[in-house]
Amino acid sequence: ILTTQFVLPTVLGPVIDKYSRPPSYQFLPDYPEKLPIVNRVPVIAGITKDEGLTAFVFLSQEFSVKELNNLEYIQKVILPKYLNLIMRSRGGDSLYRAKFIQSLSSQVMAFYMQDFLQDPVSTLVGILGDIWINTCHRKTMESFCFNDVPAAYAYLFTHHDPVISPSEIGAKIEELREAGMDHPIFDYGVAHTEEILYMLLDNTPEGIRKLHLTRNRVMSEILSKIWTSFANDMSPEVTTLELPYVSWPQWNPVCRGHNYTDPDFSLYEISLNNHRLFKNYRVTETQFWWKIHQDTFS
Repeated sequence: ILTTQFVLPTVLGPVIDKYSRPPSYQFLPDYPEKLPIVNRVPVIAGITKDEGLTAFVFLSQEFSVKELNNLEYIQKVILPKYLNLIMRSRGGDSLYRAKFIQSLSSQVMAFYMQDFLQDPVSTLVGILGDIWINTCHRKTMESFCFNDVPAAYAYLFTHHDPVISPSEIGAKIEELREAGMDHPIFDYGVAHTEEILYMLLDNTPEGIRKLHLTRNRVMSEILSKIWTSFANDMSPEVTTLELPYVSWPQWNPVCRGHNYTDPDFSLYEISLNNHRLFKNYRVTETQFWWKIHQDTFS
């Protein structure tokens, strides 16, 4: 529904039909962070374990394997390019903007340096994911929390099968491998929106569906039940017990209208293991990006 626009701190992008609907039609607002003001209904929104993997794969189409493993090149070229995209609402002339972006890139490199020295690829994936989690996703959830929405639920999806998992970036990953770049995260990373593809597993061609292991089909059923429950009852709490070996999460919303006071979200892990509650997921990274946000926009 939305065209994503990576901009700190709140603007996510307009809905695609903004210019085609009459002014009196208020079902969808101009920007998604205004959605709870118009439609005060519960919301469920989640992230995946490796949110930045999809962005990394498409970003890596522009750079060589050597460049993606060169820390100096990452700081001077790759990070400024991406940061310039996500910070494009920042004002100022071109010279000021270039200095600002380079300064921000230096701060990011300094914060993640130890991780970069150990594994440049997974660290860059983590940076791209941290940006998404702490801008678009978090600001959307906060917007719902502060606009009298009955409840907002958040989850962390961590399931992935290295043999075969539904993925929108599988073909691009194979292209990277053919170009000489490989990494374990290509097999085990849980990319953006991957859980949605699991929910649609029953709609894939029969030949492909048969390739999926039992655990993938079970994961598909778990997600289908959670989202079906939310669609029917406005709560992701699953009451049916056709899968007795699954430990269903006891969902608690991250907020209930103006009762939201905790700045840290509670994320429920959705996997085939027992569901665990993640408090302050990637907390140090979150604190870093929110300091950037405060220093830049306050």
